[in-house]
Amino acid sequence: MKEKIHWSSFLQIAGGYIAFCIGSGFATGQEILQFFTAFGWGSLGACAITLVLFVWMGMSMTKIGKGSGLRTDRYVFRYYCGKSLGTFFEWFSFVYLFLCYGISVSALGSAAFEQFGINAIVAKLVLSVLAFVTVLMGVDRLLKLISLIGTLIIVFTLVVGIGGIVTGWAQLPLAMETAQSLPIVRSSGNWALSGLLYGAFMAIVLVPYLVQLSHRAKNGRSAMWGGGAGGFLLILAVICLNLGMMAHLTDIYDKDIPVLALATDIHPMFGSLFAVLLLLGLFSSCLTKLIVLPQKFAQEHTPRYHVLCLVVIGAGLIMGFLPYAELVNRVYSFSGYLGIVLMACMFYRQLIRKGNIAFYRQQEQQALGESIDGTLGSAEEEKSSSSSVGGASKVVSRDNGPNKLVRSAESPEQPR
Repeated sequence: MKEKIHWSSFLQIAGGYIAFCIGSGFATGQEILQFFTAFGWGSLGACAITLVLFVWMGMSMTKIGKGSGLRTDRYVFRYYCGKSLGTFFEWFSFVYLFLCYGISVSALGSAAFEQFGINAIVAKLVLSVLAFVTVLMGVDRLLKLISLIGTLIIVFTLVVGIGGIVTGWAQLPLAMETAQSLPIVRSSGNWALSGLLYGAFMAIVLVPYLVQLSHRAKNGRSAMWGGGAGGFLLILAVICLNLGMMAHLTDIYDKDIPVLALATDIHPMFGSLFAVLLLLGLFSSCLTKLIVLPQKFAQEHTPRYHVLCLVVIGAGLIMGFLPYAELVNRVYSFSGYLGIVLMACMFYRQLIRKGNIAFYRQQEQQALGESIDGTLGSAEEEKSSSSSVGGASKVVSRDNGPNKLVRSAESPEQPR
């Protein structure tokens, strides 16, 4: 009998997918500028390529996640890439999280300077001190607030994109023609590769996340179509923001935070309100990564954990002094090329040789302290999931930030 789509599950999967992907890089507009807007008419072709990739990942990863029972990124990567390459991607996702912490620090400094004239170095130092104090005090109550901030940033970003299209519609055709002549930092030399890289750098964190997320669905059909819808709606949001920035390109192309410049173009008060939200979101982005990174090596709320937090803050602050646009370009583009390798492995597993997924599920069950028949040993699973980088509570951040909290295996839909 054909499975029915449970619409609550469908919406949960689609919404979780979108919320996961729209992070600080998206909200600032810098990644959209470099991967799409900078190519003028070619940006629409790049969006089309990314649309295919995001819908494919959404449908295939949720389908295999619901069908296989895999939960953690360690065994998802090993299934697709084998033990050696899979272990590399597992560790790279950890390194990538730290790189995204540094990107968020740099973004906050740029946003504070561009909108309020606050010295960027001072803003980054204040952020670092506040983040450490917050970790010392505990963040349980703050996590709910971070989720709310993330939702508001998503809404405001889309409103800014639509407002940009409406107020700059007459300039849009000319901007499409002249975009490639402007000195904009680009992700690659052509729009087709840029569209591929955007989907690929997201794949490194999307693949394990979507597998985890699929377990929240009532059945496989709800998970698969919810994943497909999430990917489709996400790229509609990309197109919206791309066109909004394109219509005002001459005013924003040289800004570190182009969406903030666009919001100010629409109305100065709107720009100031969005700036406050964005600063809060970038702070929450740094905080969530700071919580997770030391957990690889120490238990939370121990002296060792706090020392490691200081190490992360110091190293992230040094990285955050680099120009924001340059960081986005180098980190995301490099990660995109690695993501192409991951997607090639995924195609191989799906189309040529499927592999024994039951073997990896059995290994995962043993590692999580479950019985082979799938009965959960809940206490052991919680401990394992929360302490290993390969666990489902890990880092689920690409550059992402404001709307993402730490996820557990039992609640993958929680924002990062």
